[in-house]
Amino acid sequence: MADAFLKKKVLRKEVKSILSRLSSEEKARQSESVCLKLMSSVEYQNAQSISIYLNMPDEIQTLRILKHALG
Repeated sequence: MADAFLKKKVLRKEVKSILSRLSSEEKARQSESVCLKLMSSVEYQNAQSISIYLNMPDEIQTLRILKHALG
């Protein structure tokens, strides 16, 4: 169990480091790509309900999905 915790901690640190090196434009581009893929998926289009989080600064921007779902 401790080994998995340590691996997860190391992985989070690596991902945080990678994200910190991305430009704002690249983060926005990748967020847009993820949003479009999600909204075009059959599962999303046929969903009766969804759960969504409000993103933190270095996470996928979810406002577009939220607006679309409420639209």
